[in-house]
Amino acid sequence: MSAPTARNENALAATPFGWVAGAMIAQQVAGKAVRDGLFLSQLAVSDLPKAMLASAVVSVPIVLGVSLWIRRFGPQRMAPLAFGVNAGLFVLEWVLLSRLPLWAAVVLYLHVASFGGTLISVFWSAIGERFDPHSAKHAIGRITNGAALGGLAGGVFVSQTAHGLEPGWLLLGLALLNLLCAFGLAGLGKSRVEPHPSLTSGSVLTSLAKSSYLRSIAYLVLLTGFVSALLDFGFKAAAAQSFGSGAQLIQSFAIFHTATAVLTVLVQTTLARRALDRLGLAGTLAILPASVLLTGSLGLALPSLWVRALPRAASAVLESSLFRSAYEPLYTPLSAETRRASKTIIDVAAGRLGEALGSGVVLLLLALLAGSSAPVLPIAMLAAALSLLLSLRMHGGYVAELAASLRSGSVTLQDTDALDSTTRLTLSQTHAEMSRGELLAQLAQLRGQPAEAGALGIARLERLSLAPQAASNATQPARAALLDGVDDLLSAEFGRVQRVLEQGPLDARLVPIAISLLQHARLVEPVTSALKAIAHTVPGQLVDALLDPTQPVLVRRRIPRVLKSALHVRAAQGLVEALRAPEREIRYRAALALNELTKARPDLSPQAPTVFDAVRQEIRLSPGTPIDLQHVFALLSLALAADALSLARQALMGVDARQRGTALEYLQNVLPEPLRSELVSHLESHDGRTAHSDPVSILPSD
Repeated sequence: MSAPTARNENALAATPFGWVAGAMIAQQVAGKAVRDGLFLSQLAVSDLPKAMLASAVVSVPIVLGVSLWIRRFGPQRMAPLAFGVNAGLFVLEWVLLSRLPLWAAVVLYLHVASFGGTLISVFWSAIGERFDPHSAKHAIGRITNGAALGGLAGGVFVSQTAHGLEPGWLLLGLALLNLLCAFGLAGLGKSRVEPHPSLTSGSVLTSLAKSSYLRSIAYLVLLTGFVSALLDFGFKAAAAQSFGSGAQLIQSFAIFHTATAVLTVLVQTTLARRALDRLGLAGTLAILPASVLLTGSLGLALPSLWVRALPRAASAVLESSLFRSAYEPLYTPLSAETRRASKTIIDVAAGRLGEALGSGVVLLLLALLAGSSAPVLPIAMLAAALSLLLSLRMHGGYVAELAASLRSGSVTLQDTDALDSTTRLTLSQTHAEMSRGELLAQLAQLRGQPAEAGALGIARLERLSLAPQAASNATQPARAALLDGVDDLLSAEFGRVQRVLEQGPLDARLVPIAISLLQHARLVEPVTSALKAIAHTVPGQLVDALLDPTQPVLVRRRIPRVLKSALHVRAAQGLVEALRAPEREIRYRAALALNELTKARPDLSPQAPTVFDAVRQEIRLSPGTPIDLQHVFALLSLALAADALSLARQALMGVDARQRGTALEYLQNVLPEPLRSELVSHLESHDGRTAHSDPVSILPSD
């Protein structure tokens, strides 16, 4: 399946979720506006921190129960039920409102504050099990677009009806929206992950204890909730002081939520995809705390109501757009068991804990400062600074989890995947360009000449690079032995060649002839072994032959096996130069040999930009056709973690869509631009399994 088709399928799969997300956020925005207006109409603003603390306590049993259900039966079955329960609670509050308005306001506040976050977490848990890590970012972007539009619709609805409709009718409208969400989710089919009823209750704490990555996510959620609680109180206190209570207060909150919803739509539709592509998940997460620091500074400098509302507005806009787009994919590399056990609890419990801590700080400030809340904003900015630092550190953890997902998934390393034995090329035999018969005739002529002529013959061999070492001081027996060795090697007869090779280390003057014998399949192994034994002393001759275009390709492609044993800087340089050879099989063998050489001598590793340029060259040399994954990943292994790359390659060549998406997302996060865009785009456009039909991938090694 080509990537455009896959992207279209992901878009189609995400579209109905986008409509549900829109209805969900519409009821959440409208519910918050009604909740805040009713609460502050019935109680004092100083009661807000108490209500926030109470909602945090109430959320604990809710999130534990929901988490247990999700772990046992999956979020896809839980989501419709959760929305149905939410609708029932709004109906209950509608009944209470006409009889016990104070209790209705309290119950509504606890309900929306404690259950709203759980509802959203359940929804996103269902999303996380339908998309792989790579497609999740695109799908979540489309779904978040729908959520942003829903938030706008919810805010507009409440702002336009606050004066014309009784709050009770608004509650019934919220119940209807939740029922629509329940029916919509019920009709979207099952997730890709089956329920796992055997999960134990202690797995959440175990996962958090073992995983620093999960703890970082939890800390990030806690800090975000803490900052949100402080900013929310500061804004509502200022609004209550300016507008009093009743319909005007509800409308002011609705206007605020409508304005933030409009900005959320604009930010999400225009910036979310760009931020993810250019900044990555960590950079996109960092935008939220950075904006709080910036707008908070303005709020401190210009303490008017709407300027003081800027930090809360920035928090609301970015938390529902960029932050959500980057936050939800953080869970996609995790196993289904870990995700189900931890996501809802982290999303809700950590968030409520942060809000509870923020509420506690507010209560403490009100008690110590005689009702003044002036230090709330500076404390929120300090927490935002910590959140900024934590966000920037999430990239390393995310990449590590992607690699761990590849290691623990269905993709496993096999012995046949060792770099040394994956050099499987298909080449036809080529005729040697040097005339063996002519050399034999010259040798016979030399043997029939007097000693002086023989000395001239050896000198001629020296000029032909057959005897590069000075032979002027050689004795006549040594000359004869050299000529005998030349004669035996040029015969290409296995017994005679073997006799020369068994006499001890190969004479360096015979190396060029020995190299030419690599074209004979029967002689490859003994000649290779002999050349490996002296490779460290003659790396220059080996590199010259490797890069010589007049040498047979069959000979040149077998030289890297020798050079990888040289452990010499010239050998490494020659192999790097061979990465630019016109012949693909030579480039491939050179990459594999470089991997082996640099394992033993890491200091000889080529610079990462050189490696990435070689990969870009392979992409450019394969326009419209699949690149050879084995070669490209052998190159990438020179600059990146080899084990994770090998698993990523196997995932791309496999049939598991989630593993393939994990591999693409791993590459997306470890490669620099412009290689990242070029390679990922190429892999999205070509199914990696077609690499099996590539001739380079199926040849036997030699």
